[in-house]
Amino acid sequence: MMQNNWFKPKTAYIQVVKDCFRIYCSDSQQLFSVEGKFSHPRMLLGDFLQAERALQQQIKQQSIFSGTAQYRVIIHPKELLDGGLSYIEQRAFTELFSSLGFREVRLWLGHDLSSEQIDQFDWKARN
Repeated sequence: MMQNNWFKPKTAYIQVVKDCFRIYCSDSQQLFSVEGKFSHPRMLLGDFLQAERALQQQIKQQSIFSGTAQYRVIIHPKELLDGGLSYIEQRAFTELFSSLGFREVRLWLGHDLSSEQIDQFDWKARN
């Protein structure tokens, strides 16, 4: 049993609002914010390269993660959701965090998740 906890993947819960990623790391229970000019008036992720650079820089500077490959990510867009996210927006969020090296990426469009819900997140379910 102890080995299962040792190998248990770490989870990052990332809320996205205009020009800001709010990152909660389940293992350290720390909250970080990454700001940049990546939103567009009609979409949260309007500039992929700006978002990628802002995240890369802050992850490196603040040592937010012990290694992105050890983390699974739940991305929770919080604004500009009229009509839901388009397939292009979903793909852009997934590609963004995959390009940063995260091992698994899922989108969440429901209520804010508690730390318990993050720990018990159903990774097999598809959005």
